[in-house]
Amino acid sequence: QHPPHPPQGAGDAPDVADNFRAAVDKARGRDLAAAEAYWGRHEASPPGGQVHVAQWFEYAMAHYNAHSYQRASQLLVKVVELEPADPRGYNNLAMALEAGGAMGEARLVLEQGLGAAPQHHGLNYNFAKLLLDQEDWMGAVERLVTAVQGDPNNPDIHFYLGAALRQAGNEEVAQQAFANVEKLEPRYAFRYINTETNSDYEHFVEDERALLDRLSGGEEACRGNSSHACALRDIVLELRGLEQTLGFVADRQIDGRRVQLATGYMKHSFAYGSTFYQSWRGGVYNTGPV
Repeated sequence: QHPPHPPQGAGDAPDVADNFRAAVDKARGRDLAAAEAYWGRHEASPPGGQVHVAQWFEYAMAHYNAHSYQRASQLLVKVVELEPADPRGYNNLAMALEAGGAMGEARLVLEQGLGAAPQHHGLNYNFAKLLLDQEDWMGAVERLVTAVQGDPNNPDIHFYLGAALRQAGNEEVAQQAFANVEKLEPRYAFRYINTETNSDYEHFVEDERALLDRLSGGEEACRGNSSHACALRDIVLELRGLEQTLGFVADRQIDGRRVQLATGYMKHSFAYGSTFYQSWRGGVYNTGPV
């Protein structure tokens, strides 16, 4: 694991009333040198005599959102040190490590967290996704079932449960999981449809079909017709039907993740969405555990 980063010098950063807030704001704006300068001042002289765990967390997540994953990991190590019994710290640290491509370290952190909280839904969910990377379908199913029990109204967990079951060959139970997704979020599949805005999707499909009908002559003309235009129409209409089904979306997500791992292109929104972490709750200056 990464040790906490040593405080940085103040440099030329102007004086402010709240060094912590300035550090977070600068990190969010990706001015990381200035962020470290203000964080160094805050860490050297924090109000109340010590830096609260929620402040370590908030500053870490500002770095994470700026794609400064190594620094985020360093800061989240401190969160875990301060709250070793809280599973959320492990969950967020694993998120940062995973985003930075340190899959082995992320797995170790999740295992440590599960040792402290074996039923925690976020840890089980994220550990399951690493098992999906290893194509351990039934191992992922086991973890996702535990995650569902802890967070039954989360459609993402049901979705990946269906994806794992589908890969394991249990299509009937996979469809039950997908049905739960659609019950919780009827337009869930539209998260993954690549249109500029999902609200325009139906209009796009209507316009596309009209163009294909004009090109091919339409459904009546294409019956028994093997022309290239009719073949194109059949392929496109089949694809439009499939891309709204969760089974198709799940397979595409699994395949997309394989490409990520093979190429090292780990943009988090490409596959597995952006739901890796459980947000830390509580105010910045709370004195008790958050």
